[in-house]
Amino acid sequence: MKSIVSYTGDMILYILMIFFLAKGTYALIEKRPGFELRRQLEPEAPSIWDACLTEGMTGAECEAHILSTVGGDLANHPMPDLKIKYHNQRSPEEYSDTYYMYGVPTNLKGEVDCNLNEGHIIYPWEWIGSDGSSYEIPQVPCAGLDAIACCTAVKKMMKDQGIPLTDLSGNCFSCWVHQEPSIPRLDSDSGDVVYIDYSYNNISKTCD
Repeated sequence: MKSIVSYTGDMILYILMIFFLAKGTYALIEKRPGFELRRQLEPEAPSIWDACLTEGMTGAECEAHILSTVGGDLANHPMPDLKIKYHNQRSPEEYSDTYYMYGVPTNLKGEVDCNLNEGHIIYPWEWIGSDGSSYEIPQVPCAGLDAIACCTAVKKMMKDQGIPLTDLSGNCFSCWVHQEPSIPRLDSDSGDVVYIDYSYNNISKTCD
């Protein structure tokens, strides 16, 4: 089921993270202290710009797109003091230190985030096994599982598929669990900013 968390403090550090993999660049919009979360927001004001990802925009194109939706100036957005920051993809050095880790995003309860990739765990790179062969790692459905159960499911898939868990460099295919940021929304009844936390319903098989 969907959890909604509402915050009403006058001074609170609120970070609205919108990570867009847009040809090597992430766009991050940050809100600094001083935001009154009970502020009335315009329902039509966007807070997520999916086109940056779906249309494969560069960082500059993504920024231009974001600005175009707020009249060319972030100051026009109902949330004050927004800023765009660029976060590049991992450097070659960082990649070599972390490529063997696959991400398992979770909600606040430690369950796999069913709202991201429909709960599938995706490893996007080629895996060179300890046997010297190249493998494409299949997607693993983890909606409805907690993080530990998902990591176990990935390991089982690797064994069932005959894919070595260790690569040529001796690195073990490792589970990296991380909590996804909750999604801010405007409550139509109260006008408050609330945070949506999705959970998988194992009865209806839906992400609510």
